Amino acid sequence: MNNENSNYEAWAKLDEAMFTSSQIKQSEREAGETDMENIYPVSLAETRKMERLLNEAIEVADDPNDPDFCERHNRLSEVVAWSLERNRTWRWSIILGTVIAACIVYYFNTQDKERAQEAKAHVESVQQWTPQDTTLAYAKLPKSGYIDNLYASANKYKLYQLAHYKSLIESAAANIDYYKQKADTCTDAKKKQALEKNMAACKENMAKDQEAYKRYEKMTYAELKEDALAQAKASVESRESSRRTTLAWLAFLIVVIPLYIITGYPRGYVLTRHKTQDKILSFVRKAGFTIAAFFFGAGVAMALLPDMVVERRYASGRTERTTEGNMANIIVLVMKFGLIAVGVVIFSFVSVIIISVETCSRLVDVIRDRGKARA
Repeated sequence: MNNENSNYEAWAKLDEAMFTSSQIKQSEREAGETDMENIYPVSLAETRKMERLLNEAIEVADDPNDPDFCERHNRLSEVVAWSLERNRTWRWSIILGTVIAACIVYYFNTQDKERAQEAKAHVESVQQWTPQDTTLAYAKLPKSGYIDNLYASANKYKLYQLAHYKSLIESAAANIDYYKQKADTCTDAKKKQALEKNMAACKENMAKDQEAYKRYEKMTYAELKEDALAQAKASVESRESSRRTTLAWLAFLIVVIPLYIITGYPRGYVLTRHKTQDKILSFVRKAGFTIAAFFFGAGVAMALLPDMVVERRYASGRTERTTEGNMANIIVLVMKFGLIAVGVVIFSFVSVIIISVETCSRLVDVIRDRGKARA
């Protein structure tokens, strides 16, 4: 009788150990059946509880060497061992993609820094303006809105603004004529309505540009200086804001790489806890890297396009063949670098997403587990 009670208690503890994981639904507990993948614990507490129950089962078992008992006990012991074991999850490919992303961000940060310095120089230039006559005739304005060093003087700044709005006004007027001509000859009611809507939008934009043109046309030297200073200072703030943003991203990418490696050895129960997240990230990684490889490979393949073979015949009858660059390949060359760049950007973007999610997730796990351990 005691042997039967001991065996019953030992098996009961094995059953309790098998149903320790919070992944198991209540309906499965009541039925006493569940998938084997659900028995894996999702926390250190659950893992330790399963381990304790297995040890107690051995202690109370009348025949711990029973084949069926041993098979169940060994299987659950493997689950406990794996759950406590650390597993490497970080990948060199993710680190490489993040390093490339950091290099890209560093480049843009350098560009923003240079542009911010240029904008500050514009502010200083405007502050050093000297008073001058700012009367400008509409007919003498250039067709293009581009003016070299527009912050050099009040006249140059006004010339730029007037030329800019003149260009917008004339472009809007041309579009209005185009839409009007199309609408007058259009027989489809819906298309005609769309054309009239576009024409109305152009008229509205042209009216705003005309108001802006008149405002700049009437500005005095003092008003132009005030407006130019406001725009130059706004440009400085915009560039500085962009520089701070890229600098923050650069700092994040530099810090996240070692953290990714340090936190890249989670215990098995952590992997079980985040198995859905890991499946999603695995899909994103595979899909993203496949797309990146396609673009990068297509760009590299374009480099294999042959040059043009030119055959020359001389009066002596001699024939000479030479290989010359095909001008048509210039477009292909641009496309090649474009495709390679797209591939690199996608590769880096996917890497940054994965390294950010995984590292933040692992850090949260470390903080939470330590908090529970102290409690």
